[in-house]
Amino acid sequence: MTFTKGDLTQPGKSNVQTLPLTSGTITKGNFVRVVGGNTVALATATSTAAGVYVALETRTFAAGSVEDVQCAMAGTFVVVDAGGVIAPGGLVKIETGSAEVIAATTASDINNGYVVGRYVKHANEDIATPAADLDTDCIILLGAI
Repeated sequence: MTFTKGDLTQPGKSNVQTLPLTSGTITKGNFVRVVGGNTVALATATSTAAGVYVALETRTFAAGSVEDVQCAMAGTFVVVDAGGVIAPGGLVKIETGSAEVIAATTASDINNGYVVGRYVKHANEDIATPAADLDTDCIILLGAI
C-alpha cells in the first residue's frame, strides 16, 4: 500500500476525532489546533502539542455553515511532510511558516511544548531499517507524545 500526506498507516489503531471548522481552509495532512473551545484552525510553529492534530481531509469553510474535519489525535500513526533532516526516532515540531515538520532539537522546543510527535520512518519504508528523513519526504509520525 502506498501512503501519502494525511493518510493513516494503522487505521484500526487510530484515534480520530471530528472537529468543526468555522473559518478558512484546512488541507489534508496539515497540522490544526483547537481554538475557541472546540473548533479547528491551522496550527503554527508556536502551537503547543496539547490540542494540535493532523487533518485527515481537506475542508473549506463556507459562510453560514460549519464544516466538520476528521483529525488524527495523539498516539496515531499518520503521514506528514518533512521540512528537513530528521533522525529516526527523533522528536519533531511544526516548521515556521509551513505545514511540514522539522527536528525538535532544542530544550526550548521541549520545554515550551512545541513537540508534536516522533519520526517513525518514511512512508512505505521497512520499519526494520528506517533511514534519516530528508527534506520534503513523507514520514510517518506518531502523534503528539
